[in-house]
Amino acid sequence: MPGGMDGRQLVRNALRLWPSLSVLFASGYAERAVFGRGDFDQSYQLLTKPYRIEGLATAIHSSLSSRIAE
Repeated sequence: MPGGMDGRQLVRNALRLWPSLSVLFASGYAERAVFGRGDFDQSYQLLTKPYRIEGLATAIHSSLSSRIAE
């Protein structure tokens, strides 16, 4: 990541520039570990590893579709 920031910091900075940006996180952590911290925006899509290409395609489609619907 640029400048030692983590994914959440990168997203916060990117959303300042592009407020309608769709966000899809891919994580090696279990979903409960990611959401359990309490600071993960529920509007973001989360894809946990390992995943298949079909799962990635579905997550991208879902993320983009949810932003279009807003």
